[in-house]
Amino acid sequence: MTVALSFALLAPAAMVSAQARRADWSEFEICNECELDLTVAARLGDSDGPGIIMGTSAGARWHDETGYLVFTGGDPLLVFDRDGEFQRAFGRRGEGPGEFQLIWDAHLMPNGRIVALDARRGVWLLFDALGDLVSETRQRTDMMAVPGRFLPVGGDEVVIGYFDRRPDFAGYTLHRVDVTTGEAMRHFGSIGLNWSLDDMYSFRVVLGSVSPAGTVWKGHIDSPALEEWSLDGELLGGIGGELPWFPPVTETAELGEDPPNSMLHSFAVDRSRSRLWLMTTVPDPNWQDVEIVRYGNEAGVPARSFDDYYDVRLDVFDMDAMLHLGTRIWDSYGVRLFDHGDEPAVSALELTEAEDNSQVVVYRLARGNR
Repeated sequence: MTVALSFALLAPAAMVSAQARRADWSEFEICNECELDLTVAARLGDSDGPGIIMGTSAGARWHDETGYLVFTGGDPLLVFDRDGEFQRAFGRRGEGPGEFQLIWDAHLMPNGRIVALDARRGVWLLFDALGDLVSETRQRTDMMAVPGRFLPVGGDEVVIGYFDRRPDFAGYTLHRVDVTTGEAMRHFGSIGLNWSLDDMYSFRVVLGSVSPAGTVWKGHIDSPALEEWSLDGELLGGIGGELPWFPPVTETAELGEDPPNSMLHSFAVDRSRSRLWLMTTVPDPNWQDVEIVRYGNEAGVPARSFDDYYDVRLDVFDMDAMLHLGTRIWDSYGVRLFDHGDEPAVSALELTEAEDNSQVVVYRLARGNR
């Protein structure tokens, strides 16, 4: 018996709701000529000083009472008010209390606190509203080399999306965790019995950045198929099928010779389930001009070249009318969706006009598209 088969036999079967809501992308009316109308809601980042944004990627979060939180990996976390004015920075790279190596994800919690996941050290960092450390707790579940994003679901609990490689939990991709203890109260989100360790994309879980209350949505980077799960571990439904701009992923594609695969970048379902926002990476028109870096038998695209190798495409769908509302494409890789309270918003890392520093630009859907 192979290792892959041994794990496959242990993969759990999912509880499926009798009222599971299932749809297929082929049921949506696609508008190839429709362009989304977006407006700029805020520009985050100062030209110098503690409010400057460094690095090649940045994530943004929002809470009505606080404003915006920006994190870039190993740099201090930055807080901006609702109008985009810098307020404070806290945290720093290191291994001491309140310090971190790699902030993979962070969120503003409903109680005013801020929680961050240091993926390199495997710890949860909980700060108060002023940025002072409240607790630092080791993640109690076994994380893969590819860490996951997480989503607050009430109190001190979050759901984090990643593949747990321990035999007792193999196949689970969603984990409900108390960040004050690091303990997982529930493992769910099974990928079923038909997966194998040979599948290079089994471990790359994409968590919906917005989900209706009491649920969480998830997918995998190699497919536009999405699933909705209850926090109690019940499969409620989802969307399957293919999209014209998301052809099946080819694992044998030759890096630098074939166009990069389209991949699921991020997505969000608003709280009323009326709109779905889908972001995919698509090949940049000039992808062939990017130099591939080779290290022995390994090859890859350097992070500094991602913007030239990939574009990010946003599509918004009306779930009630089964309509595709339009598309927007960024000539950039540093674009993400995040929860902006009443609906999702887009954060895009962009150079300023002076091109000597970056800002996180927040885009929201214009009224005409709603």
